[in-house]
Amino acid sequence: DAFVASQSATTVISALITAAIATTFIPSLQKAERDLGHDEKLNFTNNMLFIVSLVSIGVVILGIIFAPFLASL
Repeated sequence: DAFVASQSATTVISALITAAIATTFIPSLQKAERDLGHDEKLNFTNNMLFIVSLVSIGVVILGIIFAPFLASL
């Protein structure tokens, strides 16, 4: 049961990330290239990857800290 629950959680998170990329990042990237040019599109992408990396590291740290509480759920 724990395996099925972890697989389901992973699937839901992956679907949310995919939907977020499709609905927000790609249109924003196209707008940045259209309005600002190719170099600013690369800058926009670098900024987004940096922000996503910081948020991901934060979530991992919180997951490590609160792992005993999450496991008891």
